Amino acid sequence: PILVGWAELQDSAFDITAFVKDILGKRYFRSMSAMCVNGSTSGNIASILTGVAAASPVTSAAVAVTYPDIASLYGALDPAYEPSATFIMNSTTRAGLLGEVDTFGRPLFLVAPTAGSAAFSTLLGRPVRLVQALPNVAAGNYPILYGDFKAGYILRTVNPGLSINILRELYAGQFATGFIPFVR
Repeated sequence: PILVGWAELQDSAFDITAFVKDILGKRYFRSMSAMCVNGSTSGNIASILTGVAAASPVTSAAVAVTYPDIASLYGALDPAYEPSATFIMNSTTRAGLLGEVDTFGRPLFLVAPTAGSAAFSTLLGRPVRLVQALPNVAAGNYPILYGDFKAGYILRTVNPGLSINILRELYAGQFATGFIPFVR
């Protein structure tokens, strides 16, 4: 549990309960993302890198991903999955691609045209999602994946999904409140 003292909860200038809930939610979903990328140690969840990524051609260079690598990856996807396809990579890989250009000298990543969208949220017109659990660019790694990942993974959760149990009485002797995440 995360314990927060009553004095902190009462005297804080911001909502500590909401802050703790937000942090626990981010931690949970990042660990679920890592489990989908790397698989689980119990074998209940298969690694996306050994399953879907086996056909990924983005392994040719030891230090950089080039436009031909991206074009090859884009072309390798079955057209049936194209309408919902997404590129996924970690932020280090995206940073390495920011200076990459196509054969006409145009940047692969364009600044988003609207103020409300992320600055570099598309690649070749397709959405880009950051998944920090993916490996960096190196020979033999799969730093960029492209496909319809919703078609390959279904995460079953019982509503409401992630919930945070707030334990006020259990830690009352310590003048604290405990926060414990719970998922079914």
